[in-house]
Amino acid sequence: MRKMNKVGETPNPGRWGQIRAIFKYEILWNLRKKKVLAMFIIAIMLTSLDLVFPALWGEGGPNPNFLIENLGPGSFIMILLAVTVAMSSISGEFEEKTIIPLASKPVSRKIIYFGKLLAMLTVLVIIYIVLDAYLLIGGRILYGPQTGMTAVIIALPFITTLSTTVWVGVTLLIGSATKSSTIAAVGTIGLFFALGMIGGLVPVLTSASGQPLNYLPGSGESGQVSGDFIQGPTPENLSINTGVDSLPRNFLLYSNDPTAQVTSQTLKSSPGE
Repeated sequence: MRKMNKVGETPNPGRWGQIRAIFKYEILWNLRKKKVLAMFIIAIMLTSLDLVFPALWGEGGPNPNFLIENLGPGSFIMILLAVTVAMSSISGEFEEKTIIPLASKPVSRKIIYFGKLLAMLTVLVIIYIVLDAYLLIGGRILYGPQTGMTAVIIALPFITTLSTTVWVGVTLLIGSATKSSTIAAVGTIGLFFALGMIGGLVPVLTSASGQPLNYLPGSGESGQVSGDFIQGPTPENLSINTGVDSLPRNFLLYSNDPTAQVTSQTLKSSPGE
């Protein structure tokens, strides 16, 4: 027999109902702040530079390797979007004094975090779908038919979102610990640049491998790809990074040639040089 609610008692919406409520709340929060729209416009502008820069510098014309070399947002776009969607998610609740009514609701902290994270990832997936479609269409128009474009490109926005989730987690962690959106943003971006500098200095200053950097947020090691693609030869001098931020592009390259080899770059000078 179904249990009847008392008069005036608000029915419990259930776990998924609570998640939907938090999801909707977080989406509306981001739209109201308009930060996501601003960062989306900046991301489009940066992607446009990648798209038209070769043509502006006299390198236009047919280039079948343009998309295989450029498809997917760069690390800087990823970090900007991650910080934008996550910096105020938890700390902003403390700053706006909305954490008290939110925490007073019969919703567990796990559901609050999950609903907010689900909303952030949804926003990121939509943005990356638009960015990839923009680059695919623009690249085809400006540089002609492209090599290496398999059905895997459909999964790229989701893989890019997975990569960005690492930075979203870092931002949420800093924001939750400090209860400050500013510190969350500055701390995450500072960590991004610090890891980038460390990744560049390790092969220069030491003889040690930079492989541990591949498992940290950031670009990881640099290398050159050698191998034959399914659709045409591998572009010459194709440089890649092997870190978490490069997961989407590397997944596309791997789908073209699972046996391709990556040779790490070692820049350390010998004594006396």
